Order: sequence, then structure tokens, then C-alpha cells
Amino acid sequence: GTRLFAWKEILENLAFSGTTPGYAGMGDWKGQVAVFSISGCPHCKAAKALLKELEVPYVEMDLSGNKNLRAWLLDKTGKRTVPQIFLNDLHVGGNAELVELNSQDKLKSMLDQVKNTPTPEGAPKLPDDISDLDDDVEAIVFTCEPDLQAKIAAAMRGEGGLSIKDRRYHLILYTKCFTGNEFVDWMVANAELTKCKTAAEAIEAGNDMMKGGLFDHVKSDHVLKNEELFYRFAEDDPKGSKALNAPTEGQVACQPQSAGELGKQLRVMILKLYDQFLSADGRSVDYDGIGKSELFKDYQEMATRLMRVDLSVPHEEKLAFLINIYNALVIHKTVVEGKPTSTWQRFKFFTRPGYIIAGHTYSLNDIENGLIRGNKPPPMSSKKQFAKKDPRIQFAIKKLDPRIHFALVCGAASCPPIKTYDAANVEEALTAAAMSFFERDGIVLDEAKSEVSITRICKWYRSDFGRDDLDVVGWIASFLEGEKRDQCIRMLMMNPNLKINYQKYDWGSNSKK
Repeated sequence: GTRLFAWKEILENLAFSGTTPGYAGMGDWKGQVAVFSISGCPHCKAAKALLKELEVPYVEMDLSGNKNLRAWLLDKTGKRTVPQIFLNDLHVGGNAELVELNSQDKLKSMLDQVKNTPTPEGAPKLPDDISDLDDDVEAIVFTCEPDLQAKIAAAMRGEGGLSIKDRRYHLILYTKCFTGNEFVDWMVANAELTKCKTAAEAIEAGNDMMKGGLFDHVKSDHVLKNEELFYRFAEDDPKGSKALNAPTEGQVACQPQSAGELGKQLRVMILKLYDQFLSADGRSVDYDGIGKSELFKDYQEMATRLMRVDLSVPHEEKLAFLINIYNALVIHKTVVEGKPTSTWQRFKFFTRPGYIIAGHTYSLNDIENGLIRGNKPPPMSSKKQFAKKDPRIQFAIKKLDPRIHFALVCGAASCPPIKTYDAANVEEALTAAAMSFFERDGIVLDEAKSEVSITRICKWYRSDFGRDDLDVVGWIASFLEGEKRDQCIRMLMMNPNLKINYQKYDWGSNSKK
């Protein structure tokens, strides 16, 4: 069986730098209210907001990265979701239970007892100084120090650089491009900067720059050759020039970072934005506030690093990275372009260029259907997102995971709450996201009428969940708990003529009013 960790043992095994066990933040209260959370969790934020509204002091433990603490909490509560809340040594449950106790007027008397009762021996004792992801912000470098490749690219695009202009091949006009032989000649002529004294060295260096996403053949058909072939910098591509992270004139894309490394830094930045501009329940965003903030300017600068990010990372790192980038791009586009209010505006919102990532330009549809869903057709289409020769296919997730649909947030009111994802726990986080979505109104059961009502997300992407509607309900059942799960299984087994409906999707914005 699973071992039940003692709280004292957990504290001894935790790597809290400069912290000691003790009580924190309870003021003149004799007892303790403890909230176990993860950074950026909407339900955690809602629970803390309620406690603040009730003027209840509490101590908080962030579970992020603390494997031993996670194991202890799972054994103690049997729950894989956060928040988990303790009143002294009494585990009351999560945010839903806290809200229910408050609505039933039971919470006040329970809190009064905590206020006047010293914390018993069995209650969690938390470190005085709670470390948080926000502590890492100081370590983020917001101004790039370019590597040699970036310096070469900047010089090529500046005065005395390459002849970047529109060129025609047969009847097709290619804008803002240069030729392979011009590139090689320039590299050799500027050997003091490039360190390339021969054409062979220039070609090798150029192909390294191509791999790093700085430029590409105009049709992605050739590596760099010392010939009259046309090449183009990523930001000069007709789509890339419209990307939200295309560098401004004189700005240099930062040196390459792995998706894991850059994803971690972006996650910290995104969490700070969410903490300031996301509602307590995670379902509405203050887009105007984000657009006016200094923090958003820092995020925009960091987003240019995506141009040269290295996507050759393990599955978990890539998946967490792409989910976070998709959700961040939705916010970025909404701040810059405004909220789509019609079907045509939504089409443009999801299909127009979003970010240059690893040298290629992606729309929201490209990231979702091409990369995260493993190059599957978008809803209401039989055509795969990427064509066979599209170079972006190499970065697609190999195996589709239907849980991603409850992690991706498109900016509509019917979308799941916004969260961030970390490679270290993306598996359990995706499961928690699906469970949380269906715990509410993602599925509604009416056993008396033999009717099931399901989120329309499952209709649009039905092939991701199974062959038919019953497969969809069966898949959802595995993410339900308690009586709702039992009820769903009964309905599947006892009602061969089960009626399955799909809910109307609320495309209204998740913007704060």
C-alpha cells in the first residue's frame, strides 16, 4: 500500500532554503487555516479570495515541485486536486466544499473554533517563509545578449549588409529575400565578424543559422547552397512579418534556448500576469489592464525569444510548453487585436499569424491542430492542418492526448479556466484539468430522462475521444468522481437508448467587464 508520510518527516525532506517549521500569517489566531495550492490555480485563488473576504488569516503551501509534499497530501486527503484546505487538523476539502460550508452558514462557527483553539498536534505545520515561483522573476534576463549568429544576422540586415529585396522566379514574386551565393560571399568578406574564411565554412555556418530558425529557403525546399536560390529571414516572411513576436527594427532575437528552459521563464512571467489580471475563479481576464502594464512589455520582449527556441525536447517539456504558449498567445492577440465578436472575426483570430516559433510562423490553429493534436484536421474540415511537405510537421506531438482540450483556453466564456503547465507534472495537471472541467457543467446527467448533456468541445473534436457519442461519454466517465461517476456508469450500462446532447457554446469573451 501507499505509505502515509508523517508531517514531521515531510518537512525534514523538503528542500526549503532558509526556512524552518512553524506557524506563519495567523496573527492573533490561536489555531491555523492552511491552504495547499499551486501557483496560478484559479480555484486556489478563489478559495483565498473567500478567506480574505471573510477576513480570515491563512497560511499557504505551494505544492509546485514538492514531490514529497504531494505524496503526503494525496495520502492524507485521497485527492489529486487543489486547493485542499485544513482548519487546524480538520480537512474540509477544496474550494467547492469551502463555498458550500459558507453558503450553509456553517463556516463561521468552524472558523470561530479555529480562532480560539490552539493548533493540535496533528495539524499541518508550515514553514514561516513560503517560497514561490515569483522569486525566480529576478533571475529572468529581459534584455538579450546576442550570440554570434544573432550578431551576423543583425549585420546582414543593417547598413552594408545583404541586398534584401523582392525577386522574381518565373511568374512568382518572392518578397524581401537574398540569394545563397550572396550570403556566402558576404560571410567570407566579413570574416572578422563571421570567422568564415572559405565558402565551405560560410555554408556550414549558414546551415547552422537555418537550423536555429534565423532564416529559411523561401519554399523550405533547400538547405543553404552557394547558388542563386532564394532565402528569407523569418521576420521578413509575409506571415512572419505579421507575427506578434516579430522583432522591431534593430532588435535582435536572443540566443537559442530549449523549450524547457524558455518555457520555465515564460511560465513565471505568465503567472505574474495571471496573478495581477486574472479573476479569482480563473474565468475572466482584464485585457485592458494587461495591455497597459509594464509586465506585458517585458512579456512581449521575452516572446521574441520564441523565434529561436529549440523544440527538440522530451515529450512532457514540449507539451507543457505548447499549451502555455497557446494560452499566452490568445491573451496576447486579444490585447493587441481586440476581442473577436463575430464568426468571421473569430476565424481570422485563429488563422492569422500569431508567433514565430523556431523560425516558422504559427497561427493559433497551427499550434493547436498542427502541433498539439499531432497534425489533425481542425473542426469541420477533412484536411490536415499541415501539408505533407510542411517543415513544421517535424515539431508535432506524436501522440494525441484528448485531455489537452481542457487545458487550452480560446478566450471564450465556455472555455476552461486558465492555468499554466509544468513539464515535471504535466500528466497529473492534465488529468486535474479534465476532472475539474467535468466536475462542473462540462457534463450534465439526467438519469430520470436518460439524457446526457456534454460540452460542445467534445462534438467538434469527437474523433479525439472515440468513434461515437457513447465513446465520448465513456471517456468522460473516467474523469468523474463519486456519485456523479457512479451515475454516469449506470446510465451507460442500463440505458441502451441513452440520449446524448451537446451544449450550446458561449462564444462571449472571458474579458472582465
